[in-house]
Amino acid sequence: MPKTILIVDDSEVVRHAVRTLFEQQTDLVVCGEAIDGMDAIEKTEKLKPDLIVLDLVMPKLNGAAAASVLRRTVPSVQIILFTMYEDAVDALASAIGVDVVLSKPDGLSNLVQRVRDLLDSRPTVEHDHPIQHSPHRAGQKVLVVEDFDRFRQFVVSMLHEKPGFQVTQASDGLEAVRRAEEQRPDLVLLDIGLPGLTG
Repeated sequence: MPKTILIVDDSEVVRHAVRTLFEQQTDLVVCGEAIDGMDAIEKTEKLKPDLIVLDLVMPKLNGAAAASVLRRTVPSVQIILFTMYEDAVDALASAIGVDVVLSKPDGLSNLVQRVRDLLDSRPTVEHDHPIQHSPHRAGQKVLVVEDFDRFRQFVVSMLHEKPGFQVTQASDGLEAVRRAEEQRPDLVLLDIGLPGLTG
């Protein structure tokens, strides 16, 4: 039985390209499309796809926030984050519930094979380019900048579970600049689409 895929991207051109690619496969079926994170959550509940190809930067609700909600509400669904900003989200991929991060600039060449690999093997988290993590130092200051309250609180709660982090937060770019000047954080987790001043 073919596996079903939901395509989520605010670009009609990208959605069409991805759909065309999957329509050439006999073992994969596109069950629907969504144009933003909120639409993705609604369509996932209705269509129950096996896998979601999810953009990161979208209106209403970004891909990272949508993935974290979907991972809690539909834990069986598998998620590929298909994005222009692969390096920016690799470090948070496991926290937000993404199974695979793929780079849009690399094109569609790897997408079908990675979808099949994921559906066949169900890996926990994969990245095209493994990240070299810096050792954690006690007392590190982290600034979380995100305008979507639920996702910001989710990230903050994840960090609070790790001892030694001093976490502050901001909901827009201007507030982030003020907090950064005041706190001098060691690390800033910065959303791209923010009101007032973008990431």
